Amino acid sequence: MKRIVQWLKSWVYCFFYPKPTKLIGISQENCSQITAPYPKIKAVFEQETYDLRHLPAPICLPQDAFSLFQPFQSEVKWVGLEIIDQRFFLANNHLISPKKEIWYEPDLPSVPALNGYLPPWFKIRKLHGTVAYLANTVSNHYGHFTRYMYPLLEWYEKTWGLQQINYFYIGEYPPTNFIVEMLQAWNIQPQQLVYQPIRADRIVVFIPQRGTPQAKYWDYGGFQFVRKHSEKIKKLSPGMPIFDKIYVERGNVQWRKVLNENEVKAFLAPLGFTFLSMDNLPVSQQIHIFENARYIIAPHGSALTNLIYCQPNTQVIEILPYNYEDMSSFTYAFYGKLRYAYLRGNPIPTQVAPCYEDIWVDMNKLQQVMELLEKT
Repeated sequence: MKRIVQWLKSWVYCFFYPKPTKLIGISQENCSQITAPYPKIKAVFEQETYDLRHLPAPICLPQDAFSLFQPFQSEVKWVGLEIIDQRFFLANNHLISPKKEIWYEPDLPSVPALNGYLPPWFKIRKLHGTVAYLANTVSNHYGHFTRYMYPLLEWYEKTWGLQQINYFYIGEYPPTNFIVEMLQAWNIQPQQLVYQPIRADRIVVFIPQRGTPQAKYWDYGGFQFVRKHSEKIKKLSPGMPIFDKIYVERGNVQWRKVLNENEVKAFLAPLGFTFLSMDNLPVSQQIHIFENARYIIAPHGSALTNLIYCQPNTQVIEILPYNYEDMSSFTYAFYGKLRYAYLRGNPIPTQVAPCYEDIWVDMNKLQQVMELLEKT
């Protein structure tokens, strides 16, 4: 009897809370085929290509070189979908089709939402008007929002007009302070931000297909958009301090801690570096700090998203975990024509994935990289 009851509970749960059936990568090549069963979907295509292979390569010690840290061409193809079909809904950070498919970027093997459960129909809120998709697999991450979600405003403005959009779906996380601040710069108010499952009269979404491995972290058009509109975010009061040389601490984090940070600070303090954390700072202040700094050293982290706002030729040294080849900060620096160098921390025993590894900085290597950067 217990087994029967458990089976019934499981069946009822699966009936009301189904799992996504699969991940569908939408591209310009397959869009017509995928949307063919849905006549109330209109598609628009856009494309941007910027050849930046003439820009200089990053600086590093030979033993620290990562193969993908090289000049590249930024390519991205965009698919815009206007969906007037209320069988589609937004939930679990994604666009969900009537067949319970996740429609998202192509060339991704999986997304976390594939392992979760979709909300039952009676928990999907119905909104009147137009909802724009402004989410990501990790929507409440400063770096993800700035490089993946915020630039979507440009395409929504060009294609449908922001004034014609009533709500913005930002994923399943309540809006953080930085999301509210950045969107209010566009007169998008907190009450327009939706972070629960919804369906609507009209859903609009832009889906990118990025070309080169490096450009998967970001495209040059998005970089230009964020830089161009930084003045919209800045609301600085007179007398804010300017720091010429800064070391950006990891702050209150669970992973990628610099285990010998006191040693790093002791080395940098006599060289005139100021030690700062971006934790809980308004975006406007972060922009001000980075656009006025002339020398930045920092471990890899979302605070380095602010390299977007640096002036050309700003000197940057990024410290990465030994096994973590993440090119996001290199991409910001590359697009901004910064003098960028990187070094890898020493290998340390660990059982975690490379992106969570802590960092032990080799002070001799740091000094060598600083010398290389000065000579370049």
